[in-house]
Amino acid sequence: MLPALTIRARRIPRLRLLSGVASAGLLAIGVLGSVPGPADRPAHVAPLAQRLAPASWGFAVPTTWFAVPLTDLHVGDRIDVLSLRAGERPAAAAIAFDLEVMAIDERSLVINVSAGDATAIATARAGGQLIVPLLRSTR
Repeated sequence: MLPALTIRARRIPRLRLLSGVASAGLLAIGVLGSVPGPADRPAHVAPLAQRLAPASWGFAVPTTWFAVPLTDLHVGDRIDVLSLRAGERPAAAAIAFDLEVMAIDERSLVINVSAGDATAIATARAGGQLIVPLLRSTR
């Protein structure tokens, strides 16, 4: 004898359905309430274009480009950037100096760079080299 192929419709209990809808609503409120909007930003911070030095650019570097994690880095800090080549003949070279951190989050680092600095960082990345940021001392 073959098994029956009819599917019996199951009803979701009313209490379980209501609790699921309520949970989804609370989750949406929690997520939307935690997204910072324009009103959450400090009013005294100028736009990035106005904070950049003359004849320079804001260069957004994905944090995945760096060989080491960025720890305790803040807006206004200054960094140097090293390029490392691994392999049979490893080498290291400083490719950018005294770059100001303009913005930082978990996905990207925005730095104030000259055309030469931006080219050096992009060329090192395109060449498969590791990029290491070094935090400059303020003393």
